[in-house]
Amino acid sequence: MTEVLESADFLLSSATRRHAEYAKLRGMGPVNPIVLQSGDTGWLVTGFEEARQALTDLRLHPRTATVGNRRSMSEDLRLGMNSHMLNVAPPDHTRLRKLVSAAFTRRRMEQMRPRIQHITDSLLEMLAKLAKEQ
Repeated sequence: MTEVLESADFLLSSATRRHAEYAKLRGMGPVNPIVLQSGDTGWLVTGFEEARQALTDLRLHPRTATVGNRRSMSEDLRLGMNSHMLNVAPPDHTRLRKLVSAAFTRRRMEQMRPRIQHITDSLLEMLAKLAKEQ
C-alpha cells in the first residue's frame, strides 16, 4: 500500500497545476488512498482498467459522484443533487439503467454527436475568452 495522500492538490483551480498533480498521481499508481474532506480514507482511482473494475464491483460503496456538504446548500438540495443513478446500488441502479438504456445506444449517440460537438465547442470558446480576460 502506498502512502495516504493528505491533500487534494489535484482539485486546485489552476489548470496547469491541476494537470501536473494528475500526472503525479498517475505516476504513483492506478489506485491510491486519500484523506477525504470528512477525514475518512477513500480511494483515488486513476487507472482506466482499475476504474472499470471499481465501477462494476458490487462490493464497493455505490456513491461514485457526490456533491459535498456545502454549508450554504439546503439539505433537500444536497440530497437531490446526490440521489442519481450513479449513487445507487442494485436493484435500484438496475431498474433505473433499464429505463434509460434505450436512449444511450450507439446509434442514438451518433445521432447526438453534432449537437454534443456544438455544445462542447461553444463551452470551449467561452473558456478561451475567459482565460484571455484573466
